[in-house]
Amino acid sequence: MKHTKMLGLCLIGALAAMALIGTGTASATVLCPENKSPCPAPYKKGTAIKAQLVSGTKSVMTSGFVTIECTDSTMSGKTTSGGGPGAPVLGEITSVTWKNCKTTSGSSCTASALKTPWGVSVSGSGGSGTMTVTGAAGKFTCSVTCEYEAKTASVSANGGSPAKIKASSVSFSRIGGSFLCSSSASWSAEYEVTAPNPLFVVSE
Repeated sequence: MKHTKMLGLCLIGALAAMALIGTGTASATVLCPENKSPCPAPYKKGTAIKAQLVSGTKSVMTSGFVTIECTDSTMSGKTTSGGGPGAPVLGEITSVTWKNCKTTSGSSCTASALKTPWGVSVSGSGGSGTMTVTGAAGKFTCSVTCEYEAKTASVSANGGSPAKIKASSVSFSRIGGSFLCSSSASWSAEYEVTAPNPLFVVSE
């Protein structure tokens, strides 16, 4: 009985030691002005983030037989954490705009964001990574109004000066608007981060 009890205590001690070692060595994702690990001066919690469409590109939303192209789009937000052991960098997108929007047939449309702020989680290493956005939603009006939401969407975050964020055929589901709207839609766009600049995703 004593041997069994001692064995149990030894196992508990070993597990506790492993947990402590894991906590001490777990990598952390941080946003950095340099592509260096460890980062000499990571961007802190509360850092303002601003992005705009890459020059010469368009934000493209396809819904059923309708494709809407916008030549002007911006995003802004901030980080709500600076990352940490085994944790991603967290943030929120508080404002999104789309302007100069038309269908491929030439009809004018309007578009706007819904349900802001959207949650953001960034993880990666070596300068680049993945940005996961939760609760992204928006609406467009082209004779009829359609509303869509992507509960979770993953986009690439490529470090640089400036860094670039690319959404490729992100899927959205209809949450409101006219019964004429398609049940699903997809969105593609590429943004460059104007602040902070430069920006890299590194692990430590």
